[in-house]
Amino acid sequence: TQYWVKGHNYRFFAVAPRHSANVAIAALQEDGNLNNDPHVNGLGNITFTNVNGTEDLLYASLSKSTEQSIPDKVQFQFDHILSKVKFSFTNGFATDNVTLAVREVKMVVPSTGQVVLNGHDDYNWALVEPTTNVVTLDFKDIEKAARVAKGKKGYTDNERLTIPAGLDQQYKVTFIVDLYMGE
Repeated sequence: TQYWVKGHNYRFFAVAPRHSANVAIAALQEDGNLNNDPHVNGLGNITFTNVNGTEDLLYASLSKSTEQSIPDKVQFQFDHILSKVKFSFTNGFATDNVTLAVREVKMVVPSTGQVVLNGHDDYNWALVEPTTNVVTLDFKDIEKAARVAKGKKGYTDNERLTIPAGLDQQYKVTFIVDLYMGE
């Protein structure tokens, strides 16, 4: 058995999590047709369904050439190909007596998208029906419902992962602000 053959170029691709119900992989065969068998060599694409924003999607690619020498182990460097979102709110009131509590922060995002595995870091996502195929991500409250003082910033308890979209994509963000004067 020869794992590395001198004078050949090898391409390696890895996706994680592979066995998630939210990830479908189609590989591109040598003839250019898509094949759902993940063991087919070549580039392909990933279809990802975002259920609640807690599952990450990682991807790595690497090329090895045996022109000069037989390579050692294949060392992958994984990239996140989803966007991580967390909200912050700043108390801009002019008086120390006013505090804010922000709660029930939610964002409606496209739930399904496809990305072409091109072996580079410039992932271009295509959203699948982005206005009707959506999911609501729950970011919870500002730091366990703490009150935000004048000039201070508060952050949501949760951060969520979502499919990156172009500048033309619109998002619906909702939250409740409780305004306190003193106690």
